[in-house]
Amino acid sequence: MEPYNKLYLAKNLDSLDLLAKKDCGDLKHVKINAIYNSLNTLYKQSQLDVLDQEKTYILLARYLDVYSFLWNTESDKKFLQLRFGSEYEKVLLHYEKTKKSLEERYALLANDSPATPQPEETQPQVAAKPSQVFDSEFISCQQLYSALQKNYKFLLVDARPVSDFDESRINHPDCINIPDEIIAAGLSANVLGKLLPDATREKWEMRDKYDVIVLFDWNTSSDNFAVTKLNKLHLSLVKWDLNRNYRERPVILKGGYLELLQTYPTLCINPQVYLYQKNNELDELLELDDITYPTETDNKTYVMGAPGDSLSDDTSGDQAASGEREYVYTRRDILNQLQHERNELKKIAEQCDRETNIKHIAELKQRDAEIQEEIVRLESLLGDYDKNMILDLGDESTEESSDTLKDIIDEERDRELQKARALKPKNQGPEGAKDASTEVPELDKPQINRSTKPSPRPCPMVEEVEITPGLVGLRNIRNTCYLNTIIHCFRNVPDIRDLFCKGIYTKFCIRNPAAIIHETANLVRQLWSRPVRSIDPMEFYTKIGELEPTYSLGHHEDCMEFLLFLLNHLCEDCRYDVSLPAVLTPRQKAWYNQFEGKNSIFIDYFYHQIRITQHCRQCDQKTFKFEIESTFMLPVPEEDFTLDELMSDYMADFIITEYCCSKCKKPVNNQKEIIYEPKIMVIVLKRYRQALVNGQVLLKKIESRAHFKKRDFRLGKSRYELNAFAMHSGNMNFGHYTAAALTSKGWYEFNDENVRAININDDSVKSKACVFFYSRSDD
Repeated sequence: MEPYNKLYLAKNLDSLDLLAKKDCGDLKHVKINAIYNSLNTLYKQSQLDVLDQEKTYILLARYLDVYSFLWNTESDKKFLQLRFGSEYEKVLLHYEKTKKSLEERYALLANDSPATPQPEETQPQVAAKPSQVFDSEFISCQQLYSALQKNYKFLLVDARPVSDFDESRINHPDCINIPDEIIAAGLSANVLGKLLPDATREKWEMRDKYDVIVLFDWNTSSDNFAVTKLNKLHLSLVKWDLNRNYRERPVILKGGYLELLQTYPTLCINPQVYLYQKNNELDELLELDDITYPTETDNKTYVMGAPGDSLSDDTSGDQAASGEREYVYTRRDILNQLQHERNELKKIAEQCDRETNIKHIAELKQRDAEIQEEIVRLESLLGDYDKNMILDLGDESTEESSDTLKDIIDEERDRELQKARALKPKNQGPEGAKDASTEVPELDKPQINRSTKPSPRPCPMVEEVEITPGLVGLRNIRNTCYLNTIIHCFRNVPDIRDLFCKGIYTKFCIRNPAAIIHETANLVRQLWSRPVRSIDPMEFYTKIGELEPTYSLGHHEDCMEFLLFLLNHLCEDCRYDVSLPAVLTPRQKAWYNQFEGKNSIFIDYFYHQIRITQHCRQCDQKTFKFEIESTFMLPVPEEDFTLDELMSDYMADFIITEYCCSKCKKPVNNQKEIIYEPKIMVIVLKRYRQALVNGQVLLKKIESRAHFKKRDFRLGKSRYELNAFAMHSGNMNFGHYTAAALTSKGWYEFNDENVRAININDDSVKSKACVFFYSRSDD
């Protein structure tokens, strides 16, 4: 046992809990920034003297109480989770460990103190502490069946849709249904209970009275658990269920309800549903209509000759001719489909010119984007056919047959392209407003299969690329508007553009292999150097999905979360050790500790440092704290506002009433001062708030107009110029991200593949702006 300090504050844990709640003021009248700072203070104080377990326990308990208050009152739970999530987990683990240790020490203390001996006959009445029901977090159906035969109290939580639960479920009185459609990340178990029917809510409220909670859905296992709704439900119990002490950590049934149906059908109501599920899976696998069966003419016998012998000329010639005919037929189908899509595109353009109803125009524009995406896919497929067929037949046939194939392809291409060019719609790119008479017909460009492009390898130096206006869009792969928006904002910052386009980043790349910096550099360089309408970021998207599988699921994601994710990996790719000076100032020490003695070019670019001076006006005592962040996250009011006003409110003085001067016990004034201005300043507007309406948690978007400066924005002693900003249209459940950026030709909007000029002074733009990218002016 560690040499902990002697117990001196209490005789048992109940008394220590009373001390933890003593002299804690009402947090309802305290500014939110002051509460954030108090959390930081409590965490740091709790780590100063861990050998004094009683004092550490009090500080940890107060931290959890403050965090619980924030979680129940703060509307922006995403921000709260981003800022304090990892710290809260550490505190919770430390709290549980300290609590268990103190319980044992208080029990030993009570046994050592003189007391009247207990009669021998009363000793058998003391029940031993029950052992755990399950040893692991994932349990098998056999383990569940064996445990159900014993005298344990189970709460079986079925997370399948309501219709599936009504059709078939476990035959157990304490089996309840929490539908997957109401499960969301960040919801506490308490709030989740308010969304349940009365009968289910009654058992859910008694969840800590059961011996163990078993969670399951249709088929979740340990392999796919991390990306399922069941994981979010599990987190709401183990992380966001404060003031509840479970006898055992909730467990997950491996294989889910389908596995149980197959293993123990007698435990289930209507077990025949298993057959329906399996038949559905078989229907998807057995697409027999698409199978091409061999014919009698294909049944030929070949005799293997010597290693130097080749097949007869007539056989190879027949196979080559057959391959050419099949290939041309398939290619003609693609060209016909391509021509059909282009005709549809022309019809939609004509309808848009005649249409006056705004709703119908929006629908036509949506259809226009879908057809353009299909045209790009078909053109890419056509290029793959040309390339792959030439490669395949080049290995198997003679040079003569390859030349014949090329002639057939060239003739077919010329004939079909002459038809297609006449129907091709006019170019609608960034310069689409020009007169049609000045347009130059676009040449037919060769198709290139970029799926075979090898992954980039670290190199000593990358050549500088020639910069173009950069009016290039990004294809939306699977709801990747959030990714496209951040990339467009990111690459339009001059320092970022120079870092990647001039190849400077290779000097700073340390991690081998790098996680994402090479793919990011390739994408940025293409956006600035390729004079095309749009490009496909598939290489970058695939790499992002490898680093975080959630991003490959095609869900609508938050662009700010993606920016922090990308920035974190870029920092890790370029991190290097910093030598510790002999003498450190307080601000240097705070910076050194924040990044654990490491630094990165992206840390130098994006991070800022704020000094908070706690000044007691009664006795003139001063203490200092430091905040180091990569973004400014500013709450938004319901009425119109300016960025200057929000920043002034953020930097304003504040008082924490419950924390007093250690010398005179009076409240202290907290003064904020920016002491390290970032080279690239990112301002995030928190445009949503949370409200409880009719027992349901609803997110409401705040659409007040943001008035912002394009240049001469002040922070500390520095001036900043606006380079780009992200916009969000829609509500909190469904929406779309776009980017606005300053280019050499003025302000342009980047809406996935589409790029157009934009007036950023428009009210609709001001109500959608949510993330701003400023760069410091050094002049």
